[in-house]
Formats: sequence, C-alpha cells, structure tokens
Amino acid sequence: MKECNKYYIVTIGKLHLIRISTNIIEILANLLLYIYWSVIIFNFTVGMDSSKYYYLRPLMNILALVLVFYKVRRNQIIYIRRIFLFIILTFALGFVSSIYNHVYQISDYIYAIFASSGIALLMLQFKMYKITSNALYWIFVIKFIIYFVQNSGNMWYFLEAGGNSRNYISVILFILTSFIFMSYGYRKGRNKYLYVVSIVDLILCILSVGRGGIISGFLLLFLMIYVWLKKSNLKQTLFRIIVVLLLAIVVYLYVVSNGFTDIILGGFATNGTDTPRTMEIWLPYINKLKNPFNLLFGANYLDYISNYGHLHNSYLMVHVRFGLCAVVILVVMLIKASNKIWKNNPFLGMLILVFMVRAFTDSMISFNYCDSVVLYWLFISLKKGDDLNEAKKTT
Repeated sequence: MKECNKYYIVTIGKLHLIRISTNIIEILANLLLYIYWSVIIFNFTVGMDSSKYYYLRPLMNILALVLVFYKVRRNQIIYIRRIFLFIILTFALGFVSSIYNHVYQISDYIYAIFASSGIALLMLQFKMYKITSNALYWIFVIKFIIYFVQNSGNMWYFLEAGGNSRNYISVILFILTSFIFMSYGYRKGRNKYLYVVSIVDLILCILSVGRGGIISGFLLLFLMIYVWLKKSNLKQTLFRIIVVLLLAIVVYLYVVSNGFTDIILGGFATNGTDTPRTMEIWLPYINKLKNPFNLLFGANYLDYISNYGHLHNSYLMVHVRFGLCAVVILVVMLIKASNKIWKNNPFLGMLILVFMVRAFTDSMISFNYCDSVVLYWLFISLKKGDDLNEAKKTT
C-alpha cells in the first residue's frame, strides 16, 4: 500500500487494487471513535446488556485496527514493532502475576488488550475532529445537567447503570476533556474555549460531590491559569491575578456555604479510628508487600476487600495485576508522555499529570474503560525523533 496525494492505493506488485480517499478514512476513524466512546458513556448512564457490551468493545477495536492498517506507512514499521513488543511485555508481566496471586485469569488480560489497543492506535494515527470531541463532551454534560435537575442534585446513581459511583463522573470528564485538548491543540492567545471547558469540568466535579474529582478539577484549572499568567506581560498578569483571586473568593464562598469542605475532607478524615478512610483500604494491602514475592508480583487482596469493591488506587491495582515493574514502567512512561506532549500542547500534557493524581483515589488504569486513552499516552512515550514530528497533529 502506498500514499498518493489525497488517496491510499492498495497494491499487489504493480497492480492497483483499491484507491481510497484519505478524507473518507479519517471520517470513518472519527465515526468509530465517536461510536466507541458513546457506547461507553451510554453504558454507564443508561446501562447495556452485559454480553453485548462485552463483545462490542473488542469488535470495534478490531475495526479500528483495520483502519490503522490503511494509515501505517513504511517508515512507521519500527515504531509499530516497539508498540507490539510493549504489549507483549505487558502481557508477560500480567501472566506471571496471575500465576502467582491467582487474582485474575489469563483471559482477562487477553480481553483487556483486544478491548483497548485498537482504539489507542486509532487515536494515535488519526486526528480527532473538533466536532467529534465536542459532541462527546457536551452530550455527556447535557445528560449530567438533565439528571441533576431531575434528581434534585443527587448524582450518586448517575453512573450506577454501568456499575460505577458518582466518583467516576470526573474520570469520564477528564477523558472527554483530553479529546477536546487533542483536537484543538494549543494556540497562543486563542485558548479561551479550553479554559471554559476546564471551568465546566470543575463545576460538574463540585456538583457531583466527588472528592478526587474536585481536587483534580481545581488542580487542572490552576495549572492552566499558571500557563495563562506565564504567557502575559506585566499589566496583563496583574489584571489576570485579580480576576483569578475574585473567582477564587466566589468559589470558596460557594464551597463553604454548601458544606463541601466537610465532604472533601471527609474522605481523608478519621472514621471511628485514627486511620483515614482511604488508608483503611490501602494499609492491609501495603502490609502484604513485606513479603518480597508479593512486592515483586502483586498480592491477593480479595480476602479483605469485599466491603470496598477494589483498592481505590490505580497504582495498587496495577501492582496486583502486573507487579512492581509494571507500576514503575507506567509512572515513568506517563511522565515521559506528558513531557513530550507538553512541548506542543501544554494543556494536554498537564491533563496527563492531573489524571495521574486522580488515579490515586480510584481504579482507573488497566481493565478499565480508560485503558484506550492511557495506552494512547503510553504509545506516545514510545515515540522517538522523527516519529514525534509525524505525530504532532495528534497532540
């Protein structure tokens, strides 16, 4: 297959078989991305038949791989090989951990790969249209507002249909926000819309009363404001500082008047003991890591976790599934991806760091609907030299 102006020509030897417009392929890629993430949002807000949902994600990832096949160029083969080796390494680490701690089966790891890697590669190879990212984001925001009004502000059951609590509202928001940051990019002096999106994120995080989401929402907005202040002259900086302080006062008065300080701090306060609630979940597992084999390959947490569902920490859950090496590799690669993306798109780069902070209080990485986005970032970290120049349009 070779690229010719605005067409991809599929050939066998000198015989030209099919000529496909690049625009059509891009439209199909964006349509598939929209359907994939719409299915995830629809599942968590309305609920789907579990068997259909289980097979639908791998099917769409296979379709994504077909589209990726049309986009891959000869000079990208080495990079694709790197991704393939990374997936094999990940599977190998999971295989060893599953044999040692017996928490997950090999089929779980195979499904996770087929349910996320294709979409990750699709996002890597094709630029997401603004209409795609905006449609996904604002449809979710509108669904949130409608549910908020209908239920008098009680958002606890908004995602219950998909088996998640209100805490994951912020996770979905950050994923959809990353799509907007990807599609718009960073344009000096022309990022007002991106600030509006981050403010909407924070408002919805506050209304959903999720501690991790509120803290992460503030962190994202403050980092974006830092970039905003850094790019201005002295007079603009003073004016913007005043605006930020006034907004901070308004937000503080709203938070205090509605009792949100107790809600935010409550998750880190004591609950009848001297141990914070989150640490009540983490400490039993951390104590198991005194065993060097548990430390290396992950421990079985199922004997005490029944009251909590999971460890409420993405890094501990990655440790259970893949072991210590995987946790180190994950953190290093995410930081590396943030650094690479930051050069061309600082807002998306800082969002990765915010996502990493948010991951401390919920299971968001591996065996999760976030996997495609996380894999996309990890694949970015595998890029080198000329590969990065080729991928600037995706970041």
